Amino acid sequence: MEPRPVGVPGPLKDDLHGLPTHLYPDRLYGGPALPDRPVRGVRTTWSRGRLHAPLGLRRPALPLQRVPVRAFVGPGGTGKTLRALDESHTGGHNWDPYLWSYRTISWVSARDGASLESGLLKALERLRPRGGTPAPRRTAGTPEDRVLRALHALESPWLLILDGLDDPDLLRRAQAPDGILRQRMPRGPWPSVGEIVVTSRIAARTAWGPWVSLAGTGPWHRGAAIELLRAHTGAATGQHTELAALADRVGYLPLALRLAGRHLHVLTATTGTAPGDAAAGLAGALDGARGRGAVPALCGLNLGLLADRGVRHARPVLALLCLFAAEPVPAALLTSAAAAGLRTPDGPPIAEEDLARTVTALREIGLVHGKALLTVDPLVREAMRAELDDEPETAPALGAVLVDLLDRTVHALDPDDPAHTPWWPALAPHLNAARTLPGTADPHRDARLTAAAQVLAAGLRRHGHTRSARLVHPGTVHGTGS
Repeated sequence: MEPRPVGVPGPLKDDLHGLPTHLYPDRLYGGPALPDRPVRGVRTTWSRGRLHAPLGLRRPALPLQRVPVRAFVGPGGTGKTLRALDESHTGGHNWDPYLWSYRTISWVSARDGASLESGLLKALERLRPRGGTPAPRRTAGTPEDRVLRALHALESPWLLILDGLDDPDLLRRAQAPDGILRQRMPRGPWPSVGEIVVTSRIAARTAWGPWVSLAGTGPWHRGAAIELLRAHTGAATGQHTELAALADRVGYLPLALRLAGRHLHVLTATTGTAPGDAAAGLAGALDGARGRGAVPALCGLNLGLLADRGVRHARPVLALLCLFAAEPVPAALLTSAAAAGLRTPDGPPIAEEDLARTVTALREIGLVHGKALLTVDPLVREAMRAELDDEPETAPALGAVLVDLLDRTVHALDPDDPAHTPWWPALAPHLNAARTLPGTADPHRDARLTAAAQVLAAGLRRHGHTRSARLVHPGTVHGTGS
């Protein structure tokens, strides 16, 4: 097999909008139960919960063709996405979870307009009947109209998850009469029932329509937090004393518990330290960093542990990933860059083998997720960007690396190659983010971004992503200086 030319991306196999099951310690929802919460609704009179299966679904009364919309709101790191994913395997909120569960689950990233449009179009492809003819790209109605019609045409319960709807402007557009969270659905026969679940940091009641049910999220209760930490650590069931003290120290936040658990898992596996001693040592290290939050402190400690293990490129690679948009980053971008001589600001070029080892180590310790598509938790991303703000020389150098990656990849895409089709929407949010990189304005960098934006916008329009095309190339590209 001949080697692939540098700069030409290969197929993007993983799904940009697949369920982020990495949040669970075990595969496919094998993690600990979430804190108890009341389940509203009316049970059928003939059933006693799990013992009897229903004869059929009871459709609740939905006045004015309204679909239930529920939002988990709260600060970062409190497990909003985890709560939303829990809905996908425990059943509904307005109906009895013991009687039925969702058959069709669509997870869409809603962190920006380009990602939302890409996710809705991807959901349309999934909802197409098996064996049916592909629907034309330009059919009547907006992507929101087409997704809602396709969901309501299903013959089984469905769930649509909009994750990370933190932009107030995007939230207002989503709740408009033609948005995905509209109050009334398009006219038509609805043989199925479903629900839309949203995660957002916008907790103000006035920002949401009266038809949206809000559920606040916060730290977990102590028992569930200890169990989550134990599951990520891999400790035995009975080892609770030191883990309980560590859970108390990080404040029962799911993200902090996951980072702490992965730290202990890597430490005990590589050094043979007893889990109790490792937990006590990590709690002491966190006590020494009380000026920082739990998540930023754990990010630094986890990177320090990797450096002690000889993974010297962990910090610059993570920092580079955090300069991308808050969306999945194709790992092939970094691989092609390593083949072309990826160089960090303060070190020699990174070989492909070193890059693969670095990404694997970051994944093992919980700072990066995914294989073909790499994701970073929003709070981890914010913590790394805050550190880069204190390094005025490193951030512009990493920004130049990012611009070079995007420019070379966009110009290597072939509009007629079906294998490159997923790359157009995958790169759109990252090219938008490159315009706001910190550092001194560079006319040459602006010119490269403008040229890449024109090429990417043309490809997006060709594949039906018209809104993303307008976001990528509105006419002018702002300078990258702050």
